[in-house]
Amino acid sequence: MILSTWAAPAVHAAVWSTSATSTSTSGSPTVPSTSIVYTSNATGTTSTAPTANYEIFVANDDGTGAHRLTFDTSYNSVWPRISPDRTRILFYRTLASSSITDYTQMSLWMMNADGSGIKELLAEHVYGWAAQGHAEWSPDGKHLVMFAEVPTPQLFVTAADGTSPRLLTARPEPSFDPSWSPDGRTIVFITCAKMPCPMTASDVFTIPSAGGSITQLTSDNLRDNDPYFSPDGSHVVFESQLATPTSTWPAGVWELQTVGSNGTGLHVVLSDGNVNTTARWSADGTTLYFSRFVYGARKFQVWTMHTDGFDLLQVTHSLSANSEMVGP
Repeated sequence: MILSTWAAPAVHAAVWSTSATSTSTSGSPTVPSTSIVYTSNATGTTSTAPTANYEIFVANDDGTGAHRLTFDTSYNSVWPRISPDRTRILFYRTLASSSITDYTQMSLWMMNADGSGIKELLAEHVYGWAAQGHAEWSPDGKHLVMFAEVPTPQLFVTAADGTSPRLLTARPEPSFDPSWSPDGRTIVFITCAKMPCPMTASDVFTIPSAGGSITQLTSDNLRDNDPYFSPDGSHVVFESQLATPTSTWPAGVWELQTVGSNGTGLHVVLSDGNVNTTARWSADGTTLYFSRFVYGARKFQVWTMHTDGFDLLQVTHSLSANSEMVGP
């Protein structure tokens, strides 16, 4: 299967200014708790022209002080994820000539919080994987969960450096978009209850991180993607596709929903005829950071809102570049 057909729309952009990292008690630089990271094809200068490739940026959580962390125009650098101790950042790379959602060309990398010490963890097609993506840190920072195509997408858990891969799912149905519960005992992810498994049948499921039986949380007859637990583990946020791409809605229409971690209390948080995707919770669980494309605005940007759907606020404001894949 073509993995990009399962991927949620990507988001993009920022404005360059100076920003300092904090320092941990061990002396290592850290991403401040009040900062976010994201992917953008902004130039990193005062120029309004976007670059041909995507880089990783860090900014204050209100979008100010945006600062570029990667500087390699031969790659697209995407999907940044901050380690639990906030000293390291995971991210993926594809060649600049490739799509930022082409999982068949992705490799996994890591850098320090200030952008130094960049190193490759998982090369393209490592372990015989035809594709890979969506790596997420375990709460204790000792493991990663991700999906890889073998030959259908399945979930793997590795050590924090990408070694010792362990197959978590082995199902006929594709499994992807994994992330951890706050206590590290559960993985939430996307799959189908049974074959056949069209995109419109994808739902939110959980599985013990040690392996075992899966539990279905949603059954909404919509294409669901990118589930994330709330910091207290009581809810999961995810996006659902209400309309596929058309001439009127070239990126489709996506809404944000939450569901209780026991599968009850399905609730629409934001559904306004635009594209709202890849939502992440703030550390205190009161705010959602997400990628948003407003029809007429032409570019994806990072937005925030209260978890009840109120106080919608745009964080990045480039008119010519995209900003997305935010990681608080």
